Amino acid sequence: MKFSTTDQRTPAPEVREARTPHAIVRYPDSFAASEYEGAELVLTLREQQPGFQPNLVLTAVESTAPLTDASAVALLAAGRQHPGARVLGVDLWDEDPDATLARARRITFVYPVETTDVVVTKSVWATGTHHVHLSASATPAQLGALTPVFSWIAAQLRLTADPADVATAARAVGAAPVDAGASTRVGFPLEDLARFAPPAFTSTAPVVSAAALTELRAGASRIRGGSPSLPRRMRGTDAAAELTAAGFIDETSTLTPTGTAVAYGLGSRRPVLVVRARRGDHAAVMVAFAGPRGIVVTHDPSIAELHAGAATADPERRHHALIVPEHLPAFVAAWSGLAPFWPIDDPEAPAVTTADLEAAVSTDTAPWTDVLIQGSGMERCDVIIPGRGWKRVPPPSDGAHQLVADPSLAVYAFLVEVCARSLEEGPVSSAR
Repeated sequence: MKFSTTDQRTPAPEVREARTPHAIVRYPDSFAASEYEGAELVLTLREQQPGFQPNLVLTAVESTAPLTDASAVALLAAGRQHPGARVLGVDLWDEDPDATLARARRITFVYPVETTDVVVTKSVWATGTHHVHLSASATPAQLGALTPVFSWIAAQLRLTADPADVATAARAVGAAPVDAGASTRVGFPLEDLARFAPPAFTSTAPVVSAAALTELRAGASRIRGGSPSLPRRMRGTDAAAELTAAGFIDETSTLTPTGTAVAYGLGSRRPVLVVRARRGDHAAVMVAFAGPRGIVVTHDPSIAELHAGAATADPERRHHALIVPEHLPAFVAAWSGLAPFWPIDDPEAPAVTTADLEAAVSTDTAPWTDVLIQGSGMERCDVIIPGRGWKRVPPPSDGAHQLVADPSLAVYAFLVEVCARSLEEGPVSSAR
């Protein structure tokens, strides 16, 4: 049974080679190699980048535990080493895309650093004596150019350990609990990823009514005393109270910097992206707009909150958050419920008709979640199946959809691409 691998390799025109006690690493000449305490090898771009400097770090820790344990330890370490980290996915990986045994894991997580996010893709091997990690780090804006290079470097890496020992470690069961169903489907042990699911998204941004936002936008174009402000007739109204509680106006009805940014962002006629989610009899919408001072995200409570009965959706009263552009892909991923899962295709699984797909989403018993992401002329539709993770839903063929288990990183990568394209096109402001 074939499993999904991540393979976005690109050839390097000029290649250098570094030998360490546990790996031989080939890398493009555009990178420079160095050593730091605690790392066998550090690769950084020779050309200084603005802001965060992309890098690859090779480390090795002594351990006889098998690959399932190595992966579990790395997953736990993500949050401990990087506050606010969110695991986006865990993929099966091998240097040979046609291999029937995944001798490594590729863990992807994201964590915030001031006004940007850092995305880490960590390849993890177990050799029988050590756990070897190759961690590649970049910001979302840097991923488009660097992901193929990072993948090429990981694919070229050769462990110094005996390949038979690496294969043995990949087939062994250790202390980490295994996912029995997924392990049976691929034919070797897989760690239980449910233990590493991030906390469910909680909506904390202020809730503001559509009527109050209309007044906010009108106030943004009304200058009094050199600052945008609401007209006097709005003082003491429910709308003014809402905007004050949200931090969008002050006690004199003058728009705050956040309120001004939200008003101008909502003035964009073309959203950066739109996300719609459905589960059972619940539906939720998120829309992100680009303004001159950040991204304005207007959204319902997440589908997880709605399904759990922790919140209700009201199209006239939605949450409104102002975030920096680089945080948007992770924000959407969290709201959509993206969590680690095993991206395993099952060739024997029947195709799903449109009617059956709708029934699976609408049922009261263990319903599927339908997630549609649109932006910049692009679209991706997925279903989240309890116990099976995300499956891409392609257009129907002969009246049926053949669900596809893309690598788990694919959803986040799509969000990054949509955001990048939309922001390159720039916002289109409506007349006020």
